Amino acid sequence: MTLRLCERFTSERLAALTAATLLVNLAIACSFDGSGTARDASGGDGVDEDSGVDPIDAPPPDADACVGWTLPGDLDSCDIPMDKRDDALVLEGGTYTYNTVTGLLSPPTGPVIDLNEQHVHDFGALRVVSAATIEIQADATLRATGSAPLILAAWSDLTVAGEIDVSSRRNPASAGAGADPTECMNVNVAAGDGRPDSSGGGGGGGGGHAAGGGNGGGGNGSSDGAGEAGRSSGPAIRLRGGCRGGNGGEGDDEGSPSIPGGAGGGAVALSARLALVVDGPIHAGGAGGTGGTRPSGGAGGGGAGGLIWLAGETIRLNNTAVLAANGGGGGEGGDNGDPGGPGDDAQSEGTPARGGTTGPSNGGGGGNGNDGFSAGSPGIVGPSNSGGGGGGGGPGIITLDAPDAAIINNAQTISPGLSARP
Repeated sequence: MTLRLCERFTSERLAALTAATLLVNLAIACSFDGSGTARDASGGDGVDEDSGVDPIDAPPPDADACVGWTLPGDLDSCDIPMDKRDDALVLEGGTYTYNTVTGLLSPPTGPVIDLNEQHVHDFGALRVVSAATIEIQADATLRATGSAPLILAAWSDLTVAGEIDVSSRRNPASAGAGADPTECMNVNVAAGDGRPDSSGGGGGGGGGHAAGGGNGGGGNGSSDGAGEAGRSSGPAIRLRGGCRGGNGGEGDDEGSPSIPGGAGGGAVALSARLALVVDGPIHAGGAGGTGGTRPSGGAGGGGAGGLIWLAGETIRLNNTAVLAANGGGGGEGGDNGDPGGPGDDAQSEGTPARGGTTGPSNGGGGGNGNDGFSAGSPGIVGPSNSGGGGGGGGPGIITLDAPDAAIINNAQTISPGLSARP
């Protein structure tokens, strides 16, 4: 007896089923009379009424037919060529840096590896790293940079025992993969820059994503000249990172708003056709804003948190898993003699990033990054002859895309929390 008598099974599906499970599927799909002839479970003779063909005599199904699964947006996993679906991709021991634009992977030691040849498929602006199985071992970190988001797609299981990092950092300046996308340039979304002023520049607003950032603080004892908070960009309509914070205004009437805001967090999508298991941290936080320069410069706003998107036939988040996509803290304004302190980068935990307050300056303090789904905190107005603090960055987006019954969520931390499915 062959399986094509009763149910259309692919070779991949056969490999995934145990013998016992296989017998259960056969029992449900078929029944047999005393002669040993297969009949469908409804009691019919198995002949297709439209074609008049008995399935026993039908040609076998295509064993190589693609069985697709969920990828972000309108990407189709079946468009990935067969030669990009083979082999295992295993990272072990140390930090690997992957550029989503060039497709080059820099290992902890040794020469750069070109993943384009074996694992990367180009979907235009998006590039998918694909393999039969993907495993990031407990002692390994995958750091991803570049203007495109990081997308990992496994044709069976995907395991994250180590760390995935698409966060952005202030010092040294490094933006996570997919941070600060073109949507952030929209005037209805972008964080405002602080206004330059010789008596005290305004602080930049915090960047927005799932919710807004915080307003910047004005300089010289006034709310005038403060950068407006970046606004929420609404539900995630595509895979993208968070928006950067606004720049702080120089303490110079003829200057420009050039004191940098923090970059938004990056974006990462992990998709497994079968099981997705996470034991370690996945980090997509925003960077902290730069402190105001002297004399009397306003500070930069914090960048918003990015995006984490997970999909699988089953998703298991174990008790050491951390998913974090929070905003960075705004910087502290400068005064006549001293610069302000920077805001903290968002961390891979649930604690809000602190706004800058630790510099020698008496300028306005920076706003903290978001706490949960709330907006970033506003920067503080700088006193006389001092710059204003930058606003804190807003929260990012974390989404799990799987049937409810197939999600086992024992994660240690999910911050800002789970958003609605796209």
